[in-house]
Parts: sequence; C-alpha cells; structure tokens
Amino acid sequence: MSEEIIISVKNLTKDYGQGRGIFDVSFDIPKGATFGYCGTNGSGKTTTIRHIMGFLKPDKGEVKVKGLDAYKNAEDIMPYIGYVPGEIAFPDVETGTEFLNIQASMFGITDMSNAEEVINALQLDPTANLRRMSKGMKQKTALVAAFMRQPEILLLDEPTTGL
Repeated sequence: MSEEIIISVKNLTKDYGQGRGIFDVSFDIPKGATFGYCGTNGSGKTTTIRHIMGFLKPDKGEVKVKGLDAYKNAEDIMPYIGYVPGEIAFPDVETGTEFLNIQASMFGITDMSNAEEVINALQLDPTANLRRMSKGMKQKTALVAAFMRQPEILLLDEPTTGL
C-alpha cells in the first residue's frame, strides 16, 4: 500500500540570475506528514513555498498539490491550503476581528467556533486595532486566519517570527 502524496516537487528550478534562485529541488510530502523545510537566509525556502502556493511559474520542473499543477490550478488548490506568509501585509481594516471575518467570508465559514478556539489558545485579542498591533499579535492573527478553516494543508513561512 503506497502513501498518498499531497505535495510533490520535482526538479523545481527558478533562476533569478547570478546564481540566485532554486535549482533542481525535489521532494514529496505524504498526506498527514509534518514537513520542515530548513535552510539559511536566501536559500530559497520562500521561493519554494510560493511555487507550492501557485504564485510563481517554475522555469523548469513541476509542483503538484493534490495531483494538480500548482501554477496552472492555483485557484483550485487554494481551498485546501492555510497559508501564513513570511511577511504579512494586512488589508486596510480596523481590527483583527474585521480581518478574520473577511477571511471567513471569503472561504464560506459561518461557524467561527474553531477560530475562537485558536484565538483562545494563542491568547489573542482580535478586537485590537490591527495597525497598532505588535508584530507578535499580527503573527497570531495570521495564524488564526490560516488555522480557522482547518485546511488539509498548512504552509507556514517563518510562523514563529515575532512570537
């Protein structure tokens, strides 16, 4: 019996020139696995994650999520992924609660009980003014947004920054 591969990266290359980028990266992540992707600053971790999210088109190789080409089918894979980017840019909204409600609406979430559970676990006050939140509070807000819909896949790019 073989494992179901949920993310497959094969010979992924994104060449930014002058030796910068990622070159011939390959790995598979089976369903249910916890996978850490480690490297030095500038080693291509975020670039790889952006390919998995379907944000970047590979120069060579392929990235598949749930058997779908991540770039060509980016819209189709989004419902399966909770994502926290390495650098969070929130929309112009007043509070964390407002941001979380917008996220819930985008994903058709009407029951916020899971969001409340994550908020309590992280000891977050989402009613605070988003622009005045500390880096750590903003990071917690992004984590709630990623976890609240209980996605099949979580992609967390430097999730503990500021915590």
